[in-house]
Amino acid sequence: NGNIYLCALTAGLAVYQSGSATPTLLTTYNTASQDGQNARDAMASGKVVFLAAGVAGLKVLNMNNPASPTVLGSRVLTNNTSADVIIVSSGKAYVADNSGKVFIFDVSAINVNNPSPATPALLGTVNLGMIVQHLSITGSTLVAHAPPDGLFLYNVANPASAAFLGSYNISEDAVGLSPSGLVAHENRVYVTFGQVLGIGSAIAKVSITEPSEP
Repeated sequence: NGNIYLCALTAGLAVYQSGSATPTLLTTYNTASQDGQNARDAMASGKVVFLAAGVAGLKVLNMNNPASPTVLGSRVLTNNTSADVIIVSSGKAYVADNSGKVFIFDVSAINVNNPSPATPALLGTVNLGMIVQHLSITGSTLVAHAPPDGLFLYNVANPASAAFLGSYNISEDAVGLSPSGLVAHENRVYVTFGQVLGIGSAIAKVSITEPSEP
């Protein structure tokens, strides 16, 4: 939709208009009305933004008017844990918290044409037992990066009964570099590594054709 969304923790979600050398700040959506309600991660789909908002949980925002976002839906996580990482695919939002879980919510009915705030239904939970820093999904395979243990793959075709498929220690691919992101596409997972202490950057490509042995 031509906008850039920047998560700035306690400063909220900053919305910039792109298209020029100097993006224009349109508004800041304040999530920090209470302690721990931080803008930690976001994903945009058209004019809808899905926000991991710390202890405020999952928030779904209508960006039809970027200068004045409105709430389309929200859901606090179980035990009021912090929503830290989010991805959205095929009408489902996958939200990782700070207790080692990934919550799967149904957001298929939420859209800008439905002004009444909704509560996304919880479809299932993946209990990794490790803090997740990055998420991606390809088909029905959820890929979670939980340092220092690496990548973990789950079959989420049935969200109510997610099945562990396999794992891979990505530290073997870039010793001394810190993973900064990942993208899963078809039978590959691409992991980016950022600079640490002056060391360069790298990309690792992991095959998940056989999920039990990436």
